[in-house]
This record gives sequence, C-alpha cells and structure tokens, in this order.
Amino acid sequence: MKKKILSALALAGVFVGVAVPMSHAQRSKPTQAPSDRPNIITIMTDDQDIASLKYMPRLKRLLIDQGTTFTNHTVVFPLCCPSRSGYLSGQVGHNNNVRGNTPPEGGYGNLDWTDTLPVWLSASGYATDHLGKYPNGYDGSQHPESQGVPPGWTDWNGAVDPTTYEFYHYVLNEDGTNVKHGASEEDYQTDVLTGKATDFIKKSSDDDKSFFLDVAYLAPHWEFRPGSTGTVNPGDIEGLNSPEDILGNPPVPAPRHVGMFEGLKAPHTPSYDEKDVSDKPGFVQSTDPMSDAQKRTIDVWYQRRIESLQAVDEGIAKILGTLADQGELDNTYIIFVADNGWMQGEHRLSLQKIRAYRESSTVPLIIRGPGVARGATVTDPTSSVDIPATIADLAGATAGHPLDGMSLAPYLEDASTKLKRAVFLETSTDDAGYYGVRVGRWRYIEYNTGESELYDQIADPWELESLHADPSTKDLVAQLHDLIESFRGCAGADCVVTGVRLAKV
Repeated sequence: MKKKILSALALAGVFVGVAVPMSHAQRSKPTQAPSDRPNIITIMTDDQDIASLKYMPRLKRLLIDQGTTFTNHTVVFPLCCPSRSGYLSGQVGHNNNVRGNTPPEGGYGNLDWTDTLPVWLSASGYATDHLGKYPNGYDGSQHPESQGVPPGWTDWNGAVDPTTYEFYHYVLNEDGTNVKHGASEEDYQTDVLTGKATDFIKKSSDDDKSFFLDVAYLAPHWEFRPGSTGTVNPGDIEGLNSPEDILGNPPVPAPRHVGMFEGLKAPHTPSYDEKDVSDKPGFVQSTDPMSDAQKRTIDVWYQRRIESLQAVDEGIAKILGTLADQGELDNTYIIFVADNGWMQGEHRLSLQKIRAYRESSTVPLIIRGPGVARGATVTDPTSSVDIPATIADLAGATAGHPLDGMSLAPYLEDASTKLKRAVFLETSTDDAGYYGVRVGRWRYIEYNTGESELYDQIADPWELESLHADPSTKDLVAQLHDLIESFRGCAGADCVVTGVRLAKV
C-alpha cells in the first residue's frame, strides 16, 4: 500500500524525500573536539501564542533582531506531552508511541528515553542540562537506577509531577535529589530556572566543554495545584467551553510584574467569537457564541499570561548576558520555541490547544547563532520534529534511529531557501483526532469523524472560510489527501516531503 501511495504522489508532481542542501554537520570537520563545537541552548515556553511575542522586548532585541524567525513553524501534535516527546525523539507520534498526555495513548512512560536527543549529545561529548518541565508523567520513579535522572543528562533539574504546573510549591529533581521549593519570592519557578541556567553556563565555560542547555519554562501555561478548586478570585473562571474548565488557575506572574498589564484584553482577531461557523466541523458548529462571562475570563487569563512572560523575557536577557560575560555568545546557538499554541476565543474556542487551527498549531520559532542571518524571516513551513534533527546536525551528533524531521541548517545559512515542503499534523486516534498537512499557502485537515477543512493561509489567514467543499478545490483536495495518506505510516526520511507542486485553484 505504501508503494502505491508514493506512486500516486509522484504522478501528482510531489517528490518525496527530495535531497535538500548539504547540512552544517556534513560540512563540519569530522575531527572536531567536543570543546570546539558550538554550544546549543533551547528555551521553550508552554502554550505560547505568536501574538504575545510583541510583549517581550528583550526577546525581540536579542533574538528576533539578531536571528532568524520561522513564521510557519507547525507543531505535529499541539499538546504538551506529544509535542515535547517529539522534540526529544525527533519522531512523530505514530513512531514514538506518544499520542496523548496520559496512558494508554501517551505520557512519559510511552517514550523510549534510552534513545533521545540528550543521549545522542552526551555520547558525542556534550555536557547536557535540562531545567523545568519534562513530558507529562515524569516523576522520577521511571529511573530508580539513577535517582530519577533520565539517560543522557549530565546535569538535571527536572520538574516533578504532580507539582510541575505550580509557579510556587513545586519540586525539582536536582541531580537525583528531590528539592521542594516554597512560597517566597525567590522560589518563583521562572526565576529559579533562569538562575540554574546561568550557573550551568558558567560551570560549563569554566570546564571548557561544549554544552547543550534545555530550559523549559512553565509560563504562560495556566497553574494547576493538586486539590485546588480551580479558582483564584471570584469570577475568574466563568462559563468556559474547554475541557480544562476546572483544571486550573490563570498563570501566576512574578510579584514584580503583577498588574503590569492591568486591563489588557485578548486579541480580537477576525476569527474571535466567529459569527458564521457553518463551514466548520461539528465540534465547532455545536459551540455557542461566547458569553460576556467567557470573554471576561479570557481577558483575565490573557493579562496574566502576558505578565507571566515578563520573567521569561528577563530570563532570556540574563542567559544571553551570561553567555557574553563568559565569552560564549558568539559560539552558541539559541533556539526559542513553544511546545504548542493557545486559543483565546478564535472560532468560539476558549482557552484550549490541540486544535489544528493556526493559533494552536503554529508557534514561535526563533534561532540565533554563528552564521545565522540577523533579522531574517523564513516563510517555508517547518515542523516541530525538525528541532532535534537541527540540534543533532549543528552538534555533529548521531541519532540512534531515523529522524522524522530535517535539519533547518539550510535556512539558517540562507533564509530565502525554498524547498516547497509539506509538513504534517497528527493527533489522537479517537473521534477528536485528525491528520493534516501544511504546504504552500494551504492548511488541510481530515478529522477522524470524516469531516475536513481547507484554508488558504494567504487569502484567509484567520481561517474564516473552509474551501474543502468548493468544486474549484477538488483536485487540490485529492492531492492533499494523498499527502496525508503518505504520512500516516511514514518513518524517517519518508516523513520529509519537499518539492511539492500543487494543483492550481
């Protein structure tokens, strides 16, 4: 069946696994010592929407203006555990066995942690340190032989479930010892992680060893305290239509940022509380227009989301400042990315993710580093599983299995590179799940219910009118369907599709 699908794609003018420009690693000297290789830092936020970047001036000055921004970066499965597992494994859910936050479809226990990015990097001589959130379900019990430290991490400061989603009163496994953090201002989770990040940079610099630092901030994710009722102040949680209705509180800003954006309201884009949803699948059509209470709740959460990101913005400046002080900045790649996006009333959907819509599945990605163009923009679609492929490439490390993404090094060297690439989405296998493809100007989704959506991302960036049933798109839909079929069982290079020529509409 696989060969038939690939033959059909070839007839349609789609080239699967077309060669891309030679990667950075292929041009690197094979005799490089670990200390001569570049340092790599990833900074990941949780549930961050693209629009919120404008409230992070340090990020703009230090990363956006000094690096390359990827404007069409797609998360394969826009949910915490599947996204982060893809980032660690370089594989999509049907290959790494993580298609949800909890068993049996997902959770950290489903991931093969013996064959992940930190394992490859440490084997190649890198010092490695993880700070903060790990895939859902990590509590240390999975690694009794190493006091809770997963393989591959030479240093470890992982947030321990079920306290991961607390800005205070959380537990970090710090190199094998569970440390309870309290309620003082100094315990604010974002600031603690930033302090540990700068300490690791100083230590690694002193050791004259190339390093990989993975900083996973909780902000701007909502806070969940085990046993809490889900409300902070009366009226904060009103009339939501999300599965997370009673799961948590709005994000908690650092004390110095509380009220900094008093009165700020969520973006009212053209899709906000969309009036006509007759072109949408049933789960949207069955959603009522938003009430005033829902809108007030969204605004409360949005203000606190933006306030919680201020400590992250400060953390970015401190991390880069430490790199500069240690003489490491010019030899360090910094990758800023979110695990998934966040919906704030678009298409009537309140405070949720997972969806294929742009606010949920398209996330910030900015890369700064040696030779990376400054202030550049890449518009080609890219995929979340490209991140580990890119890191392994830049580090000269070898993955333990075929990767489902491609290195982004060609774009870092020339932001104008155009590969005509198709990137894919997949979620759960139940009725709420879907497969999708993002290619050229199009986003096409097929739901497990048999419904579908097609959007022109240039003419209709807010996804107001699905064209899946338009007679003029019949040939295009058939071609996009074949692309999705090629992805359903792909592995490794077969998951990287470039050179796509689309049917005209």
